[in-house]
Amino acid sequence: MSIWHLVRRDDFESCNDALFRPPSLDAEGFIHCTGNLDTLVAVANRFYVHWVGDVVALEINPENVAAPIRWEAPLLRHHQGWMPTFPSPIFTAR
Repeated sequence: MSIWHLVRRDDFESCNDALFRPPSLDAEGFIHCTGNLDTLVAVANRFYVHWVGDVVALEINPENVAAPIRWEAPLLRHHQGWMPTFPSPIFTAR
């Protein structure tokens, strides 16, 4: 199983090489994610169509993440399943 996060390329590339801390973590207190690609696309089309520039879809293996994963009810009723969130930065293997 993979968890997915959508981020602006500039935000991803500006993070520390080993620590991913997107702006949403400071603004909202957690990192928004989805549990599948279909939901990621739906969320992108609903919430991020105004973004300008390149975006990156990060694939996160939950078995390799030390941060706790919180599963929350989706904001949109038509989304399948629960939405994973991370309340802390994620270490990356880049």
